[in-house]
Amino acid sequence: MNSPQKIRFFVLSDPRTGSSLLGSLLASHPDICWGSHELKAAYWDRQRSPFLRKISRIYPVPFLAYRARQTNQPVYGLKLMYHHLHSPRRIVPHLSWLGWRIISLERRDLFSRILSLFVSRQTGIWGHKKAQHATVGPLEIPVDAFLRQMETSHRAQQEHLRMLAGLPHLHLIYEDHLADAGQWQTTCRLAFKFLGLPEVLVHSDMEKTWRQPYSELVANYDELVMATQNSALAPFAPCQG
Repeated sequence: MNSPQKIRFFVLSDPRTGSSLLGSLLASHPDICWGSHELKAAYWDRQRSPFLRKISRIYPVPFLAYRARQTNQPVYGLKLMYHHLHSPRRIVPHLSWLGWRIISLERRDLFSRILSLFVSRQTGIWGHKKAQHATVGPLEIPVDAFLRQMETSHRAQQEHLRMLAGLPHLHLIYEDHLADAGQWQTTCRLAFKFLGLPEVLVHSDMEKTWRQPYSELVANYDELVMATQNSALAPFAPCQG
């Protein structure tokens, strides 16, 4: 039999789905080295190598294998965003074939995810260990751009789910597995079992980015809701009580 190899995995998701929270929880395990955003553009910007950055998007396998070999822990994991890859439909199945394990993370509430994406773009704040106390706003989000992003993201999400249907993976949903802190231990139990690890107590000092609800941060929140309700994306519109 072959000697045991290091377990390698990645959390595959779109932005604003709770992947940073999940990563911080999984990092509680002493056997896991969590690499977080290995393919994030900011990392490659620091390397000042446009060529390597381009190659990492087209074929990141050698770089990820190198990063995994550098760690001392028996398990190496990272956050992999679909937009970090030039061709997810080619690279994700290839990584699976090479033995990488996939934890897929989805956020069912598309409206809130895209709203969160626009707010982060405008404020430059993507996630913090402590929620922001300062009042920000009022922010104005262009309605047409918001609907286009929702439509594009919905199509991409459906394509991603079809791709993953043929691959072994653990599928997690933000609303079911991460939104409530009371579910964190159960969620990580599933993940640790999927990775072949014993369960440990998990913790995270991550908080929701804002203490204010988005309905207060975004000046034209009601307009975005109404526009969504009057579009083909109506099933994703929040209910107005």
